[in-house]
Amino acid sequence: MGEMKTRVLYILSSVAILSVLIAFLVSRRGAVPDKMRPSEVTAAKLKRIHIQLLKFYSANHRWPTPSHWKQELKPYLEADGFFPFDSVTVDGWGSQIQCVENTNGSGLILYSFGKNRIDEHGSNDDITVVVQKP
Repeated sequence: MGEMKTRVLYILSSVAILSVLIAFLVSRRGAVPDKMRPSEVTAAKLKRIHIQLLKFYSANHRWPTPSHWKQELKPYLEADGFFPFDSVTVDGWGSQIQCVENTNGSGLILYSFGKNRIDEHGSNDDITVVVQKP
């Protein structure tokens, strides 16, 4: 029981640190996504989704199903409120952010198609975030 409590505290402290870091980075750019470069907007959105995926995992002891991740994560993303739900899953170039299961089964991979808007499955100019169990 003590180990689980330690894990939850670790996750929550990690989320708090990431939130402060993101807020700081966004504030340095004026805190207005339309003044940020598309790659910066995408990175900020991927970080927000990453944080909410960790919260989902902590609460449910499983990852969202990759094919339904947006629906399952919607309450978490709406509660976060950093970006409106309809826009947080769209990258800075207008493409939907993708979520797939990590091939080693340890978590999920979030990625944006990047500037070229071509699905290269997380390679080349795609922007990728690996989400792993805490």
